[in-house]
Amino acid sequence: MFNRTWELYTQSFPADERRLPAGQSAVMAKNEYRCEWIEADGHLAGLLFWWSVAGMRYVEHVATSPGMRGKGLGKQILEDFIAESVSPILLEVEKPELAVTPAEQWIRQRRVDFYTRLNFILNRHEYYQPPYFPGGERLNLYVMSYQQPLSKETLAEFVSGCHPVIYGPECPTPPRQGCCRNGR
Repeated sequence: MFNRTWELYTQSFPADERRLPAGQSAVMAKNEYRCEWIEADGHLAGLLFWWSVAGMRYVEHVATSPGMRGKGLGKQILEDFIAESVSPILLEVEKPELAVTPAEQWIRQRRVDFYTRLNFILNRHEYYQPPYFPGGERLNLYVMSYQQPLSKETLAEFVSGCHPVIYGPECPTPPRQGCCRNGR
């Protein structure tokens, strides 16, 4: 199932918003990281990659399979995740106003609106996601937080406490067996 999950991951996110295979192998060996796939009728329906670090839960990637989009599965994945969470939840979104085309801006705003409907709050503090791989570009993003606004101080804590764990240097180690789990 991991191979199909990896395929969905690479199809769902642009190259600068995902890890290379060696980097993914390295993070999968970390206890703070969770790689979940979601099945429906025996087929891959979605994925949820997230971190539990520094007293926070950080949703790094969530996606649904093309055939499952628009059916409420993404909402259900996040609602289940929220229901089992007692820690603050953060995620990153692309800034709609930095889109190059109107279509891209519409898609970015649609994502913000989706998370807002789930009670995430858009925090407009200056924030950059470090690159996922050497030579990659950092990304100018917004951080959204579940139910509570994020202060600049808490964002600084996220950056100082979580970024070294999440975006540390790539390590070409093989993936740990059994690291992924079907969380649903």
